[in-house]
Amino acid sequence: MTATDTRDLPDREGSLIPSQWVQASALAELGDRFATVVQDSGDLPGARCANWSDSQTSC
Repeated sequence: MTATDTRDLPDREGSLIPSQWVQASALAELGDRFATVVQDSGDLPGARCANWSDSQTSC
């Protein structure tokens, strides 16, 4: 999920929280409340068009 890449972040005690934990936590928070978290944009519900900018295709 490169769209949500992050970095290691410092905690209150000066230790680093690994970026994988930061990303997993943020996605879990979003998915729990109001977002649909998918691996790829093609996995979005209702995503059936390969080219969203194609005006000849009704999506």
